[in-house]
Amino acid sequence: MKLSERLFGNSFHTKKKSTRESENLRQYALNDVQSQETFADIRPRLRILIADDNTILLQSLYASLQLLVSTVITAENGQCALELYFAHADLLDVILLDVNMPLADGCTVAKRIRSSGKPRSLEIPIIAMTGDISPHLFNSSCFTGYLRKPFDIDDCLFAIRKGIHSL
Repeated sequence: MKLSERLFGNSFHTKKKSTRESENLRQYALNDVQSQETFADIRPRLRILIADDNTILLQSLYASLQLLVSTVITAENGQCALELYFAHADLLDVILLDVNMPLADGCTVAKRIRSSGKPRSLEIPIIAMTGDISPHLFNSSCFTGYLRKPFDIDDCLFAIRKGIHSL
């Protein structure tokens, strides 16, 4: 939203305000705009956990994302993803989960993360990666979004950005 929309849009009353009240609103809007970082600002600092049993996809995502973000951690199954999450929960910004993995599927992993009680466990973006778009998968509050396989790095970055901005 543009600054002009913030200052003069529907969220502000249109009645005449005192000079002091108007100045407070203007300062609030300016501070809000200045504090919002763009995805381009945030992306280099992101720390991402990727879990997928397809080693080719996992290696490809790792190779692409490690050039664009701060940290990429990989897991080859759901159980490993949970162990890495519990070990590094406070360091992670985004989680990409394959829906169909051995030892623990993506839905189970997402539910365990959401119910873990760890800081940010309810807010961290968890993005499902799947070739199957089933309605039950996305009616769940466990996933923030999804990537339909096959996807490219631009699709992945778009899903990550959308997940971050949905918070």
